[in-house]
Amino acid sequence: MPLHLVSVDEHSPAQRLGLEPGCTLLAIDGTPLNDALDYQFYTSAPHFTLTICQNGAQQQISVEKGEYEPFGCNFKTYLGDEKHSCANHCMFCFIDQLPPGTVSYTHLTLPTKA
Repeated sequence: MPLHLVSVDEHSPAQRLGLEPGCTLLAIDGTPLNDALDYQFYTSAPHFTLTICQNGAQQQISVEKGEYEPFGCNFKTYLGDEKHSCANHCMFCFIDQLPPGTVSYTHLTLPTKA
């Protein structure tokens, strides 16, 4: 599931590369992004190739930054959209352990910056 940017941190690698709100992150190193957990994991590397869609055009961007330096993209919710279940299927996940039909989606939100 693509991740849609709602804001980009000032002076971040994402801002230096010209990413703007409305830009869509599609994949990192060819791996489609399912949620913000994927985004955090794959952007922790010091070098990666980011596939985006910005202003209607898909493009690949080579990224170089500090290892574990925050990339600087912010999304509407932690999972990237409003109604979305994580695709990781962790064996310890309390959502995946619930009986079928109990929960149709997970809704998590990032804390707002003060």
